[in-house]
Amino acid sequence: MSCKRATELIEKRSVTDLSLVERFRLKLHTSMCHACSEYAMQSKFLQKAIAKWFTEHEHFEETKLPKPVKKSVIKEISGFNDNS
Repeated sequence: MSCKRATELIEKRSVTDLSLVERFRLKLHTSMCHACSEYAMQSKFLQKAIAKWFTEHEHFEETKLPKPVKKSVIKEISGFNDNS
């Protein structure tokens, strides 16, 4: 798996579940690739920091995508080819 594909899967798993094969391949790749392992930790840190910021700033309402748009985004993300 390329690092590009690994970073796509790292971001994909923040919005939807990965398939068993995707989880296995990502785990294998990040166990051997220090850069992607660090990227995964940084991505998780940023997600938590952003969530905390929005929690602490209650005057900002949570933005929600309309369901058809959300489904379209998930479909697009799910369509990534494992051969990348």
